[in-house]
Amino acid sequence: MDCNAPGLPDDVCGPTGTCIGLAGDVTFCAQTCKDATECADGYACSDDDLDPTTSSICYPACSADAECRKDEEVCALSAASGVGACVASGT
Repeated sequence: MDCNAPGLPDDVCGPTGTCIGLAGDVTFCAQTCKDATECADGYACSDDDLDPTTSSICYPACSADAECRKDEEVCALSAASGVGACVASGT
């Protein structure tokens, strides 16, 4: 948390991490990824800011099957929130 605090080194999130900002001044380190196989089980590789020029991050929620492990998981979306979780595809 607070990886963007004054005085911290630029590489505070490590070689495979990036500092992500939330609403207000809240920031946290997240692992960057090219696909979900680089993330912990159940995590999606998400383009959190919808900017194709920035890295995707490992995130505990998904919005589409493409963010989950190909041929292993699907994004089970909640009808109420539109946010989902990567779950076993059942194949």
